[in-house]
Amino acid sequence: MGDILTKIGNIYGEFEGETAKTPCRLVPDGPLTGNGDVGVVASAKKEELSFYISKNDFWYAVPGREGGGVKAFAFLQMRMADDPSDIRFNAKQRILHAEIEYEIAFKNSGGAEQLLFVRTYVLKQENTVVTEITCKKGDPRLRIDLVPVTDMSADFSHTVRGDVISVSKSYTDSKALWHTYGYAESRIMGKESNMFRLFAGESIRIVTSIATSHDTSDYESAVHKAVSRDFDALLPSLWNEHTELWDSFWRCAWVDLPALPEIERFWYASHYIMACCSGEGKFAPGIFGNWITAEFPEWGGDYHLNYNYEAPWWGVYSSNRISLAEPYDRPLLECIPAMQKNARSYLNCAGLYSVVGIGPKGLELSISYYRDGTRSIGTGFWGQKSNAAYAAVNMAMRFYSTYDKEYALSCAYPYMREVALFWEDYLRFEDGRYVICNDCVNENIYAGIGIYDWATPDARDTSNDFNPIISLALIRLVMKTLIDICEYTETHDDHLEKWAHILAHISEFPTQMRDGERVFRLTESGEDWNLNNSLIVQHIYPCGAVGLSSDTELLEMSRRTVRQADRWGFDFNSFPTYYTAAARVGYDADTILVNLEKQIRENSYNNFFIFYGGGGIECCSTVPNCINEMLFQSHEGILRFFPVWKPELDAGFENLRAYGAFLATAEQKDGRIRSITVFSEKGRDCTIQCPWNSGMTVTCGGETVECAVTEEKGQKLYTFATGVGMEYHISEE
Repeated sequence: MGDILTKIGNIYGEFEGETAKTPCRLVPDGPLTGNGDVGVVASAKKEELSFYISKNDFWYAVPGREGGGVKAFAFLQMRMADDPSDIRFNAKQRILHAEIEYEIAFKNSGGAEQLLFVRTYVLKQENTVVTEITCKKGDPRLRIDLVPVTDMSADFSHTVRGDVISVSKSYTDSKALWHTYGYAESRIMGKESNMFRLFAGESIRIVTSIATSHDTSDYESAVHKAVSRDFDALLPSLWNEHTELWDSFWRCAWVDLPALPEIERFWYASHYIMACCSGEGKFAPGIFGNWITAEFPEWGGDYHLNYNYEAPWWGVYSSNRISLAEPYDRPLLECIPAMQKNARSYLNCAGLYSVVGIGPKGLELSISYYRDGTRSIGTGFWGQKSNAAYAAVNMAMRFYSTYDKEYALSCAYPYMREVALFWEDYLRFEDGRYVICNDCVNENIYAGIGIYDWATPDARDTSNDFNPIISLALIRLVMKTLIDICEYTETHDDHLEKWAHILAHISEFPTQMRDGERVFRLTESGEDWNLNNSLIVQHIYPCGAVGLSSDTELLEMSRRTVRQADRWGFDFNSFPTYYTAAARVGYDADTILVNLEKQIRENSYNNFFIFYGGGGIECCSTVPNCINEMLFQSHEGILRFFPVWKPELDAGFENLRAYGAFLATAEQKDGRIRSITVFSEKGRDCTIQCPWNSGMTVTCGGETVECAVTEEKGQKLYTFATGVGMEYHISEE
């Protein structure tokens, strides 16, 4: 493979004409950029080019569905004056260094041709948006403005002072549980006002900075200081730092799929979208990332815990981009008191019982109120007891991928322990097994109708789901992870024996006969099958309850379920889980790849968003996650190289992350696996399924490493001890 940066430099989205869905309440279709906190998306309309600027922490903290959620802030608008005609917009979204480029051709009122080139990016290291406008032909008259996105619940102001335009916007009314203040300034460098003529060969730069009260109490001064700097002198060093950060991001891991160029493009572009909207130490992005362009984004743009919030990060763990997941845990930890209160108040249980939609700082959004202002019990939970447990999936993935002791003790263990305490109380032990009553596998359609208490044991029939398959899998995951964390960190917990008992005696996954075949069932009694989502395979992925080491019949039943579910096509909720579940159980590689490429072709925007309607950034995980699972699996503690890959397709990867805190590099060429390297971060024992019939040899520093050889399903497993920071080379014997 050539230089990775050259490869990335050749990946860009192309746009022609006006943007049809920017602004909108869902995923925008315009070219986009961002730095993990601030997001920018372009909108081309008539004689205007606008850059919508939003931020992950710009929230209106109102519980329920009364207009609360993450909010749009403002847009930087460039308006072509002088009655332009025949306007043509052409744009590129370059993912290497996160740039948007626009070429705008038009005629002025006198019929003279005008040509502008516009380049915009957000500095990776700070919340500054740089916009450069160059006149290639003509002498167009331009008007620049920074316009607040109006919102009836917000206080805002808009000021133009010569070459500086400012917008302030805040949510401080009595409904808000906490207040948010935001401020942005745009400085038009080299001009004295916001309306001017630009001549052929002339360039200007607009510098926009944004901050909120969640960044600093002195947010206005911080913004003013940022735009008042001597940018002409500073920009070369700022740009160098920006490009170095992006270059480092791209080099941390890669895949090479020469026969599948479009899938490969989306593997990288999906990580680009996540890097633009999620970053270390920042507020977590909501459903639509940090590209909020309308007053009321759907679902408040919240954190939906019954998979939507969790899904965007599933691809970053195996792709060795752990830092993108840093913001994930914070809102969950902040919501622990509210979840504990729900468990005590509504179910008389310890631990965590969560509504479906939450926000930052303990905010609960998917709840409603009776007319007298008291809280409704039912509408926020949608009949589901599993939301808090679902949120633990990502914590388990991160723990097993890193074996980071500090993370385990400070985050994964305390949160998951509370989840386990809930299930200790809520589960019933009957006839030698643990069972789950009144737990809806799907969102219950009656939850929003009237006054209804989901804690009532004799709830209406639609809520009587018994032993839902996803909850059974989540309980297994939580209990196993807690036991493993305690063993790894040498933590004594009085509940360990109980967790082990639950793990050993939790009910089996429900099954059924369907079309003459035994497949999984959504519940043991209650809903049996649903073709509106992929819940029927989510115990496989993301819960990890089935894999290539599983019992042969269980594995075959999983494949039959994948085939019968047939969720390859357009689906509101299946895309982030179904494809990866199919890969995880070794489903036919041709079927997976053909359908994956079809979905990319038919359901993607030019900005690389794959969008189905049920969520936004959740679909960013699918291509990386599915491909990673096909190339390399490790979730069962066994490293498997190219386990679901076609031998005739050349492929390679570097530094994919494995459970056990290993980084793996491998290449398959001309039908054979040519090279394998494993780097050990934590010095744990490593087990590899031998990819060659003749056997394999492990060396480190030129010395042969002793291996213990066992067998599983006719395959040889080689286990060897590793040292911290040591690299191991695996070759055919």
